[in-house]
Amino acid sequence: MNRSGPTAMSDRSAAWMRRAVLVAASTAAAFAFMVLTDMSPDPTLIIVTGVVGGVALITATDLLRSAAAAGPAPQPTRSGTAPRVDARIRSLRFNIRSMRDERAERLYRLLVDLIDDQLVVAHGIDRAAQPERAAAVLGPELQRFVTDPSSAASLKRLPRLDHVVSQIEQL
Repeated sequence: MNRSGPTAMSDRSAAWMRRAVLVAASTAAAFAFMVLTDMSPDPTLIIVTGVVGGVALITATDLLRSAAAAGPAPQPTRSGTAPRVDARIRSLRFNIRSMRDERAERLYRLLVDLIDDQLVVAHGIDRAAQPERAAAVLGPELQRFVTDPSSAASLKRLPRLDHVVSQIEQL
């Protein structure tokens, strides 16, 4: 369910470019401070320290952001094993928390995939191969949702998103 194509690549490139500029600016600021205070800095040592420190800081923030997006750890069931959390559910939680215009379409595709999976698992229906049977199970509202990509815009309203998720749960 990862975005692909030029837009996804440019988003990732822009994020890494901002990070690289931040590391370079921080390193340059530290070097300038040391020169201005007559500390006679070793440029190689400053650059290596700045880059390593910057990479460590970026990695730590990425890990913390990922952990926060995944939500709390699943609670053990009575059998003592923790239930498996689907990667799509973690993605859904993250998308809901950080809903922006560019994420609405991704969230829409994720929900449609979940609907398709639920149709197969709960009813043995492949929506692409059996559209009439799928429409009968989905009902008119959910059927309109899966067939109309412009429905993605409505997901930015939390009551609408809640309603769609509730309908998916009832499949």
